[in-house]
Amino acid sequence: MKVKLIAIEPSLELSTSVAVVGNSPKILGRKLGEEIDSHDDVIRFNGALIEDYAVDVGRKTTIEFIGIDIAYLFSPPYKRPSKDELVNEDVRLHNARKIFEIFGDAKFVTFHPNDEDRNLKNKQYKTALYLKSVGAQNKLHYFTEKEIGSAMNYYTANKDLESLNLSSRLKFGGPRTGFKVILRLVLSGVVPDLYSFDIDPTLEFANHYYDDITNEKISEYKPHDIQGEMFALIEMHKNGLINIIC
Repeated sequence: MKVKLIAIEPSLELSTSVAVVGNSPKILGRKLGEEIDSHDDVIRFNGALIEDYAVDVGRKTTIEFIGIDIAYLFSPPYKRPSKDELVNEDVRLHNARKIFEIFGDAKFVTFHPNDEDRNLKNKQYKTALYLKSVGAQNKLHYFTEKEIGSAMNYYTANKDLESLNLSSRLKFGGPRTGFKVILRLVLSGVVPDLYSFDIDPTLEFANHYYDDITNEKISEYKPHDIQGEMFALIEMHKNGLINIIC
């Protein structure tokens, strides 16, 4: 059975057997790679590395969501960001090429680069341009930013949570990419299996299983109500809207 994923353009269909793989280190040592890959669709985020971690996180990727400035990928084979913005243009191109090499069989979802002023202020909106330049133009889909399920900021996300009869609410900022995607899946009628998510409301920031750069990037997490997202995920799980595996 295929369903249409809401708030994505052009239209993107996926199965109802979906693994959503986050980037938490808690998955290491669990040897869940085969279980993850048994799903019809496997969703990953932001160029997360898989080759050296496949026994735990799997290899399969059918949809890769990218919601960050791809200059800010810190581990090889990606290049690290520079304080020189001209250098970062080359860094983004290099990282886009590596993402396409690693996830070339997947479809990509990112932001639409439809506003030049916005693109210049926040380079995450230019990711699609770099992916196009390395050959991914026929694999690109975009977050829609106004309709139901868009969750571009906390108050639109709260409307979606209310529509699901959930009491949880976000208090500030914009939801992280993973939360945006989970809301879209649930509102589309999919009950996804979540792997490698930090479901701990006491955490103030996130970490990755493939690097340890939280202290370098902590300022990037401040615009997100991470604790609010976690409370919402816990409530979704209790209500049978998602399955939190680990």
